[in-house]
Amino acid sequence: MEIRIEKRKKAGSCNYCERATVNGNWVQYPYDEVIHVKGNQTSTRFCKDCFKKISDFNQYVKQGETE
Repeated sequence: MEIRIEKRKKAGSCNYCERATVNGNWVQYPYDEVIHVKGNQTSTRFCKDCFKKISDFNQYVKQGETE
């Protein structure tokens, strides 16, 4: 699995929140970087906010498994 941080202009938007505003003929995103996760037959992009939410949820699930 490959995880890298990319500049938004090269990478595109977050695949989860897809926050954007239309300014004339341009689409503007409220984040400067996205986290690109590429694995076997899967590829997705997260903004830092969505990545943090998923990471926090993952920690919550792991805690539930150990109890």
